[in-house]
Order: sequence, then structure tokens, then C-alpha cells
Amino acid sequence: MSLRALAVAACLLLAGCKETAPAPPPSGGTEPTEAAKSAPEARPKVRKAPVGHRVPVAQPLNEDEPARYRTTSSAIYWGNLDAQVKALEAAVKRRPADGGLRRQLGMAMHQQGFLRGRLGRLGEALDVLDMAVELDGGSFDNRVARAKARQSLHDFAGALADVEFVLGKQPAHRGARALRTSVLWALGRYAEALPELRVAAFSPDATTQATVAHLLSQTGKVEQARKAYAATASGFRGVNPSTVAWLEVQRGVTFLTAGRWAEARRLFEAATERLDDFTLAEEHLAEVLARSGESAQAEALYRRVVERSGDPSLRAALADVLEARGDTAGAAAQRQRVRKDLEGLLKGRPAAVWADAARFFLQRGDSRRALELARRNADLRQDARSLTLLAQAQSAAGDKDGALVTLQRALATPVRTAELFTAAHAVYAAAGRPVDAAKWLAEAKALNPRTE
Repeated sequence: MSLRALAVAACLLLAGCKETAPAPPPSGGTEPTEAAKSAPEARPKVRKAPVGHRVPVAQPLNEDEPARYRTTSSAIYWGNLDAQVKALEAAVKRRPADGGLRRQLGMAMHQQGFLRGRLGRLGEALDVLDMAVELDGGSFDNRVARAKARQSLHDFAGALADVEFVLGKQPAHRGARALRTSVLWALGRYAEALPELRVAAFSPDATTQATVAHLLSQTGKVEQARKAYAATASGFRGVNPSTVAWLEVQRGVTFLTAGRWAEARRLFEAATERLDDFTLAEEHLAEVLARSGESAQAEALYRRVVERSGDPSLRAALADVLEARGDTAGAAAQRQRVRKDLEGLLKGRPAAVWADAARFFLQRGDSRRALELARRNADLRQDARSLTLLAQAQSAAGDKDGALVTLQRALATPVRTAELFTAAHAVYAAAGRPVDAAKWLAEAKALNPRTE
């Protein structure tokens, strides 16, 4: 999936946002950190929340009902986050050997990168966190913060090394344990992740519960996942709009992948209203608009998120909308830019874009290039999605038998999604096995009746 999944980036959930694996709920509140406040010349002037603003009381939600309680406004939230980064940058210049300050700066930069969908910012955040660990590698907080940033950029081995360092010294560290579960899942090490997931299901922590909800949806327990997400959203006790907006997006994805576009749209719109300039919410809303035939609105929204994020996968989606609207020249120009941007990223942070690039080249009919990139991505992680992508690339390149072997490995995992079953239908059909192909198409339609 796309860089938006860098998002996904991501702190406590599976990596790869367009891979429908959510990035973590952004952390932090709406006020600058104490470290940032310690820099008088850089202290931001922040508007206070309106009088009468109260932490919401938990209230039950239906699975498709957006949360209605108040949170801090987008303007205040963004102003505080951006001012926090500036204040921390000034503080780090004065105290360059302070690993704790660098950690706080890296985490705030990571949040900016995730929310706005900017891969470059995520990379800068990781560089800052690398230095924090270099200065104070014994800090558990530094290690966990870097692990989250590494996961966002698909450095799963590095992320796992950091969390295991922490757990080796403090086995009960909750943040490290939850992150280890999602990293193991992203790597395709399901047998190790599932027992920890069962333990996490009893956690009172909202973020951990959201992790459980996502993995329920990945294993085909979609109704349970929707109810778990709704319970998490209704039980959230805070005023941070980014956390609530993130939850609304994850809830919407469960409807989007089931072909229930009206419900998905409602939740994505709620997320954009909760936090403007949230790329993950806007790109999913644009996707729903495009699928619903509202191509002009989809084009406008895709242009907005592409301008903000520069994400090549979103630019590719914009090209598809332009082509559907009959603007073939515009679509070609956008795809040419996608190709150029992907090649640049493949030289800089290749692991972060191997999957996105493989999908792009596969769509454009360059099966040789797609297969090369899909193999590298599968070497990085053996999860169901990476194996499925490799099988599709093998099939397109003419290796029908190899594609079947790879696909069967994906089907042997606990993952049960319409996306996986649709790919199985195509691979079996290409291999000349229509009965099996029909079986998997039926499985896909059971999860998403709009599957073609």
C-alpha cells in the first residue's frame, strides 16, 4: 500500500497505511512539552481552549456512528504542534547532548510527518531519534520512540531490535510489548504475535484496544472489529483531535473494505472535520468519492493531499481519477512524475517504498520491475500482503507455478481479507484453475459484495 501507511507508519499498529494497516494514533496532547516550555525565547503563544471545555465522558456508539464529543480545535492543535517543534529545535541547539530533548523533538516531528503524510519528515524524525539513542541508548523511552519511527519506515528488524532491548531489561514494559506485537505481525511472524494479541485483548489501554480491533479485521472478524473500534472511540477520555480523527479513519476502513461506501464516507468526513489537513483521512475520503462516481470532488481532494504530502502513491491515484475523467494527457503527466519520484525514493529509503513501487509498476505493465521490487519487499517481511504482492508479480511475469506456491503461503496465514481472496482468484485464473478461482472469488464477495 501507499506511503500513507507510513504513516502507518506507524506506532502501535501494523505498518503500511494504504495497506489498510493503520498507523498509530498520534501521541501527545495539545500543549507544548515541559522541555519546550523551558526555552523562554521559543515559547509559543498558544490560545487556550474555550471556557467550559471538559474531558468527555464515555458514551456508547453504534459501529457506524461518528464520535460527537468535543476536542481541541484543529487550529489550536496544529499551532501547538508546530510551535512545539520549533521550541524543541531551539532547546536542542542549546543542549545538544540531551538525549531526552532529542527524543521529544523526534516524536513531535514524527507526528507531523504522519499526520501530513510526509515521508521526508518521517525520515528526519528518525535521524533525530537515532541521535537520541546514540546519546542515551539505555533510555527505554528513547528506544521505544525510535522503534516506532523505524516501523513507520518499514525497518522492522531495527524496530524489533529496539523493543527487544527494552523487554530484555523490563519485560513488563507495556509500550514495548504492544509495539512488539504489531512488528511481529508486520513481519508475518503470526505464531509469535497471536498469543501476545490475546493478552492485549484484556488491556484497558485504548491504543492497545485499537490494535486488537485492527488485527480482528485482518483475520476476517470484521463485525467484532467494528464493535471494538466503536467501543474504543466511545471510551476515549481526552481532547486530542488527532487521536479521535485517527480512530474514525480506522473505523471507516472496515466499511470501505466491505464495499459499504456510505458508512465509510460518513466516518472519513467526521475525521476531516475533526482534524483538517489530516492526509490519511482526506485520501480515504477521496478514494470513496472516486469509487462513488464523484470524480470532480475526488480529483480536487487528491490534488490537495498530493500537494501537501508529495506521496507518489497518492499521485498515482490522482492519475487514475484523471484518466477516468477522460484527461489522458493529465494522467500521463502525473504518472511520469510518480515514476520519477519513486525512483528517487528507491535510492534514498527503499524499504519504505518497495511495496508501493512494485504495485505501481505492476499496474503499468512493467512486470519485470514489479517482480524485482516485490521480491525485495518480501525479503523484508513475510506477511500475507507482501506474499500476495509477490504472487501477483510472479503471475504477471509468467511464473504461474511460482505464483501459486507463494499465494498458498499467504492463504496459510491467519489473514482473511477480500483483497487476499481477490488476488487468489486472479492468480488461480491465470494458472488455468477456474474452479479454485471461482472459490476464492466467492470468498472475496462474502467479505465485500462489490468485488469484481
